[in-house]
Amino acid sequence: MLKSRIATVAHLAPFLLSLLSACSMPDREDMIVQAIRNTPIEPPRPLVYESVVHYAPAPEAAEDPETTPRTPEATPDESSVLEVHGETQSSRRDSADLLEDRSIMRVSPVANRGAFAVATSSILAFPDELTQQQRSDVQSTMYFASLAADQEYDMFRQRRLWLGAYIKWLRQVGWAPTGQPSHDYEWSHSERDLRMEEVALEILQHVSHGIDLSSLEDALGRLQASDGEDLSMFEYYSSSGSEGSFQLGVAGKEPGSDTVILALGAYHFTADSKRRRFLFWTWRAGEIEFWAEAHSLTLSESFGNRAREALRERLEAVHVDAIETAPLP
Repeated sequence: MLKSRIATVAHLAPFLLSLLSACSMPDREDMIVQAIRNTPIEPPRPLVYESVVHYAPAPEAAEDPETTPRTPEATPDESSVLEVHGETQSSRRDSADLLEDRSIMRVSPVANRGAFAVATSSILAFPDELTQQQRSDVQSTMYFASLAADQEYDMFRQRRLWLGAYIKWLRQVGWAPTGQPSHDYEWSHSERDLRMEEVALEILQHVSHGIDLSSLEDALGRLQASDGEDLSMFEYYSSSGSEGSFQLGVAGKEPGSDTVILALGAYHFTADSKRRRFLFWTWRAGEIEFWAEAHSLTLSESFGNRAREALRERLEAVHVDAIETAPLP
């Protein structure tokens, strides 16, 4: 009888140990939630526009245009705030004014355009096969990781250290390497001319592993053709003088599964001059030094609804704080 009881206890031991382990250790999603809640992040520097062109109201009654003097347009207020591409005009207006004044438009650091998104210094593309939830997961985790990395290193002056922190925080919120090797690339002064977005796409090919890059090509083409607010925002956050750092990513699904995979490229350049639309400019040999690193990542199933909600709350809090405390020059 005693031997039988000992055998029974020995048989149950692995189950009991696993049960105790499950009770005493948080699961993977709990760890992701804690990382999201406890990681220090701050909003990116604000990008604020103000309408400074005011038109005189139309006259109430028709008058002879040859005899009626034209009402001049109002002169823009010299204290208005304008910060685009590093050009700043002085302002004495505080954050309360920004919240109340309807002529102010604070440009969000994230622009979601369905097939692609621009999040500060990142351009992300999504093929049709991804659901809206999966696109949101990719966009929000990458944005969070960039804000967390910003707290550790300067993206322009400490690029390699910043990228290491960025990949670290991506892993903290659920991403993991696919097992494919990363790809490093350097472009020196002595080589041929360089068109940045073309070389960037070539580098991503090394880690795409079945992901169709055409959605990213389409996104870059739309940004180049539009020359609008999204491109201005991207350049504002990804360049500093004649230096630049940015990320390009395209997400997809692993063949035969619903698992999200990501081809991610991180790029840095130092040029001999500052140029607008740097991504689509043809740089001559000797004008630029270019460095890149590409990674292949997969999003863990542990990134579930609790992690999504924690991330949504954290990013919303950061953006409210960004509006309320945005420092004006």
